[in-house]
Amino acid sequence: QAILAQGSSNQITCRGKQYLHACAIGVMASVATAPWSCGLCTYWHEGREATYSKCAICGARRGETPAEERSQQVAAPVPSSAPPPPTVTAPRSSSAAVAPPVVEEAARQAVAPDVPEPPPRCLWLAAEGLRLEARAAELDRAGNSAEAAFHHRRAADKLGEAAALCPDGHPDGPQLKEHAQEVSLRAVYLDSLAGAAPSMPLEDHVGDVSLLMDLSSAPKPVEEEVSALIAKSGASGTSAPMSEAGYQLVAALENPAEMRAYAARIIAADGRRRASSAADADVDATLHAASNFEGLQQALRGASWVELDIDPNMDRLDLGMKFAAEAASLESQGRREEATQMYSKAVAVLQFVHKYDPRCKNPKVKEAIGKRVEELSRKVAGAS
Repeated sequence: QAILAQGSSNQITCRGKQYLHACAIGVMASVATAPWSCGLCTYWHEGREATYSKCAICGARRGETPAEERSQQVAAPVPSSAPPPPTVTAPRSSSAAVAPPVVEEAARQAVAPDVPEPPPRCLWLAAEGLRLEARAAELDRAGNSAEAAFHHRRAADKLGEAAALCPDGHPDGPQLKEHAQEVSLRAVYLDSLAGAAPSMPLEDHVGDVSLLMDLSSAPKPVEEEVSALIAKSGASGTSAPMSEAGYQLVAALENPAEMRAYAARIIAADGRRRASSAADADVDATLHAASNFEGLQQALRGASWVELDIDPNMDRLDLGMKFAAEAASLESQGRREEATQMYSKAVAVLQFVHKYDPRCKNPKVKEAIGKRVEELSRKVAGAS
């Protein structure tokens, strides 16, 4: 205590809190690590606990007498004509899942009817910032400096955004701004440790925050949903890669129209298309049956609403071969009736080519097409 008093000129005050100047750190190092006993509960602090500025058991400040500690806990009197507004305090809890503080809406309006209502996004950012800060506090106390700093920064960003969105005249705006600065300061301190465990308690940088706003029903903004964030990245059914990763991106959009567009690209690559008579409900039923890219491909091959994409100007020989390939695909799926119909189309087109196509003036070409017609005709006859 004597050294602290003598070295007061080596202290820096920041938002009401005092920090030692670099030149005093060496002098204070031995004092800060000296064992000490709590004046309130007599708990003995030594080793790492000797660096604490508050008692690890009861929270009493180092060097304070019981009378001094109790005097600080006495609340200032409140005039009866001006009752204090109900507030909520974000606890310094070690739990990562901290529910946002709650204020009864009727009581809040009755006490402060002229306080402007914060927008829903402001409420959500404040609640999310406090949740992230609770997680950061847990990691901080566990000595995980790097991960704690990351969560402190995220919390500071959310709280800073909430402060910026808080209406002018709302008392929570300055509270959120100051708390965001404190949390950001803690993140800077932890970053400076390069992964080492912190020696300064969290409470030396970050204090409690009391809010008037009701965070119990803060809705999650639409733009924070995963599907909306992915959409912002430019992912869509018309541009996603034709792969497992591309399928998962489109599925994460949770948009039936985007998945239909993605499926249309897959069947187009196979030379097929969606039948004009197909309803969206039939298409969606097929798409919902798949859970990965390979499953989607298989589902589309067997879909009744998928048909060959025939170009009227396509070469007749190519068209006949395309019909034959489609028939073989249908047969492999066990769709024999449809396969027979497709084989019949292939036979009809190839017979036309065999008779009238100029290329069949070549004996070898004519013979090859003739043999193919015979093979496909046997398949049609065998099915009947």
